[in-house]
Amino acid sequence: MKNAMWIILALLVASAAAVGGLYGTKAFFGSGSESEKAAPAICEAHEITRCPFCDTSLFESMGFCSGHGVPEAICTRCRDDLEEAFKAKNDWCAEHGLPESQCEACNPGTLAQFRKYAPKEESKE
Repeated sequence: MKNAMWIILALLVASAAAVGGLYGTKAFFGSGSESEKAAPAICEAHEITRCPFCDTSLFESMGFCSGHGVPEAICTRCRDDLEEAFKAKNDWCAEHGLPESQCEACNPGTLAQFRKYAPKEESKE
C-alpha cells in the first residue's frame, strides 16, 4: 500500500511538472506560430538578420551607437553578426578589426559621415 501511494504521488508530481513546463515554455517563448512571425528574417544576400545593407531604414530605427560613433545597425563592435558581411564587401580593416569605412585610424574623419544619425545633442554639426 505504501508503494502504491508513492507511485501515485510520483505520477502526480511528474504530471504537474510536465504541465507546468509546457505552460512555462509557451509563456516564455510563445506558441510556435507567434514566435515564427516575431523572428526576424535572415537576409539571403548577406546572411544576417536586420540587414543594414538591404534595409537602410535601420540606420534611424536602431539608433546611434555613441560609444563607437556609428549607427547601431552597422556597429560591428556591438553586432558580431556583421563582420563577415563587411569582409564579403571588401570593407574590412584587419589591422584594427573593424570596417575600413569606420576606421578612423586609417581614414581620419571617416566617422563624420555618420554624424547625421546621431541624436541632436550628440551631433557636432
